[in-house]
Amino acid sequence: MNDGTEEELDVDVELLNWEDCAQNLVARVDKTWRQLSSQKYRSILDLVSKKADHSVLRLLQISQQHIESQLDRIRHERELWKEAGRDAGMQEACEATTW
Repeated sequence: MNDGTEEELDVDVELLNWEDCAQNLVARVDKTWRQLSSQKYRSILDLVSKKADHSVLRLLQISQQHIESQLDRIRHERELWKEAGRDAGMQEACEATTW
C-alpha cells in the first residue's frame, strides 16, 4: 500500500515528470510531422502503410521479371528441342535412304 513514504513520493513525482516530458515530446513530434509531411500522409502509420505497399509492389515486379525470364528460357529450350528433333528426323531420313 502507499503509505506516503518519501521514496514513494519521489517515484510519483518522477513518473509525473516523465509523463509531462512524454506529452511534450508527442506535441513536438506531431508539430514537426505536420510541417514536414506536406499533407501527403495523414499520419506516420499512413506513411508506413504506403511504404509497405511500395515494398510489396516492388517484390511483385521482381517476381514478374523472374517469371518472364524463366519463360524466355523455356521458349528458347523448346526451340532448341524442335531443331534437335528436325535434325534427328533429317538424319534418320538420310540414313534410311542410304541403306
